[in-house]
Amino acid sequence: MADRIDVLDNINGWGLNVFKSLKGVSGQTWNDLWSAIGNYTNSGTSVAFLMMDLTTGAGVSYNADSYFESASTIKGPYIAALNIYMPWVLESWAGTMYETILNSTNETYAALRQAFEAEPMYRLAMETHAWDFNWDSWYTYYSPRMLAKLWTGMADYFMSDRQNAWWCRDIYSSNNWITSRPELSWKGCTIYAKSGWLHGDPTVHNEGCLVMDGDHPYLMVVMSIAEVSNNGWKMAHLMSVLDRAHSEII
Repeated sequence: MADRIDVLDNINGWGLNVFKSLKGVSGQTWNDLWSAIGNYTNSGTSVAFLMMDLTTGAGVSYNADSYFESASTIKGPYIAALNIYMPWVLESWAGTMYETILNSTNETYAALRQAFEAEPMYRLAMETHAWDFNWDSWYTYYSPRMLAKLWTGMADYFMSDRQNAWWCRDIYSSNNWITSRPELSWKGCTIYAKSGWLHGDPTVHNEGCLVMDGDHPYLMVVMSIAEVSNNGWKMAHLMSVLDRAHSEII
C-alpha cells in the first residue's frame, strides 16, 4: 500500500494528467476525457476525479486537489475502518453497519458515529496519509486525492483475508444507488462502491469505487457539483471513459 500512497502523494493536483504510465492514453480517449469534463463545465457545474491502477500505479486525474462536500461517500471509509480496526463490532452492530452501506441510511450512520466516534476514521486516515480533511466530522470536505487514499487502504483490506473482509466484500459489492456498477456491468467484474449526494446548498454527486478488473484492479473517485437526478448520466459517461483510459495505460 505504501507505494500506492506515494504515487497519490506525488500526482499533479490540477488540470488533466496521466501519471506513471509508459503508454499514455490515445488521442481519442484524451479528447473524450475533455468532452466528459465539458459535460459538467459547459453547464456551469464542476467535476474532479482520480483513477489509479493498483498493480502499476498508473492513472488519470483531473483537479484532484479540488475539495467537495463528502456527502455519504464518507460512510464507505468509516464502516470499513470499523471493521478493520474494531472487528468485534460486527457481532453486535452488523445490522446497523449493513443498513448504512446498503441504503446509505443517515440514522444508522449517526448511531455508529455516536457509539464509536472518530477513532476508526482517524486510524484509516493516518495509515493512508489522508491528512488534509477533518476526519473528526461526521460529514466533511475532502478532495479526490484524499478519498482515493482512503480507498487505497480499503482496497488492501477488501482484497485480503483479514477478519470481516468477507462481510465488507459482500455488502460493498451489492449496495444501492451506485453509478459505476451498472455503467460497467458489461465487464462482468465485481465493483465495491459507495456513492453520496446532496441537493440544495451545497449540491454534490460523488462516488468512490474499486473495480476488480482481472489482474489490474483500479480505484476510481469522481466528485462533482451536480444534481444527481439530472446529471447522473454525466458521471456514468465519465466513468466509462475512465475505464477505457485504464485499459490503455496498463
